[in-house]
Amino acid sequence: MVDTFSPKQCNGCKMCGDLCPVNAISYHTDEKGFWYPVIDHSKCIRCNKCEKICPHVNGCIRYKNPPVVYAAWSKDHEIRMQSTSGGLSYELGKKVINNGGYVVGCSYADCYRKAVHMVAHTLEELEPLMQSKYLQSDTAGIYRKVKKLLDKGNLVMFVGTPCHNAALANYLDKEYDRLIQVEFICRGITSPLAHERYLDYLEDKFHSDIVYFRSKDKRYSWNAFGTAAKFQNGDEYFKNRGFDPKVVSYHRNLTVRPSCEECKCKTPNRVADITLADFWGIEKSSLNPYLEEGTSVVLINSPKAMALFQSLGDSIGFYEKNIEDVAKGNPALYHNLKLSRHWEAFWDDFGKYPFDVLVKKYVSKEDSRVRRILRRLPLIRRNRKEK
Repeated sequence: MVDTFSPKQCNGCKMCGDLCPVNAISYHTDEKGFWYPVIDHSKCIRCNKCEKICPHVNGCIRYKNPPVVYAAWSKDHEIRMQSTSGGLSYELGKKVINNGGYVVGCSYADCYRKAVHMVAHTLEELEPLMQSKYLQSDTAGIYRKVKKLLDKGNLVMFVGTPCHNAALANYLDKEYDRLIQVEFICRGITSPLAHERYLDYLEDKFHSDIVYFRSKDKRYSWNAFGTAAKFQNGDEYFKNRGFDPKVVSYHRNLTVRPSCEECKCKTPNRVADITLADFWGIEKSSLNPYLEEGTSVVLINSPKAMALFQSLGDSIGFYEKNIEDVAKGNPALYHNLKLSRHWEAFWDDFGKYPFDVLVKKYVSKEDSRVRRILRRLPLIRRNRKEK
C-alpha cells in the first residue's frame, strides 16, 4: 500500500527521504511539476520519524533574540554584478572555502532546466551557486552529505530557503559549532515544470537552444533587473522583470507551490544563523554608495554568524539598520502569500498555450478584476459617507 501527501502538507524539502532508515520514501512529481513523498508500506517500519520532524508540520525556530541588522555589499564590482543583491552570500562562502570549508547551495543543472543543491569546496565550484534560481531546488541526498561533512569536523555553510534550513536543523537534531546556516527571505517557491516550459517558450521563440540564462540580470541596474538568455545561434534575450512572463506569473502567484500559503518560517524568529535578502527601499538612505549594483539585507541571528560576518573585514561595506527598515521592503519576512484566484484554472490550461500566451491570459483576468475594484472605490467611499 502506498500513501501520498496532499499539496498543502508538504513543502518539497525532501528531508524525509534522507531521514528514512529503510529507504521507504520516494517522490512523485505531479502534473504541475511539484514533488511529494510517497511511502511504501511494504518497507515502512512505522518509526514515524518523518512525521515527527517534518519542518512543514512542526516548523523549526532556533533563534528568538532580535537580530543585528545591516545593509551590506561586496566591494568587488564583479561580485556585486554577478550576485542577486549585494554579493554577501558569495563573500561569506568565499571566506568559508578559504578557511578550508565547504559551501552547500543551489546550482542550475541540465542546461539551466533544473536546480539542484550541490557541495562546493573551491572558488570555482562556488561560482555556480551565485544568484537566486527562482525555481525549487532538488535537495535529495544533500542532508546526508552535510551531516557526513560535519561529523568529520569540517566547516560547512549551508544556503537555502528557510524551509530547507528548517529541514536541515531538524534532520541534524543537534547543534554543530562548525555549521553556518544561511537563508534568504523567501516569497515562495516556483514550479520546476513552469520554469522548464518557460525555457521551451524562449527556445521556440528564438529557434535555438539556450546556452546561458540568468533570472536577475542587473545590466540596467539592480532596481531595473530583468531576465537574460543567450542562444546557440547568437541571439540574446532580455526582458524587464515587469514584462517577463516567468517573473510576472511568479509575482501573480500563478506558479507558486501550494504549501507556501502556509509557510511556518515567516516569523520574527529565524531558523538560520544568517538571513539575506535584497534591501528594497534602501534608496531612501543617502548612505549607500552601491545602490545601482545591489545592497543586501543581512540579519545576524547567532554569535557564530557575527564572528563570520566580522571576519569579512574590508571586503565588504556595511552600516547598521533596523528590522522595520527591512520589513518595509520585504513583506515576505513576516507574511505568507495567497495563491492567485486563477491558480487552478491556470494549471488546467497549462500546456494548451505557449507559456507567454497562457500567462497573459490569466494576468489579464486578474488586471480586469483589479480595474473593476478600482472603478468601484469612489462609489464605495460615497456610500460610506452617506451612511
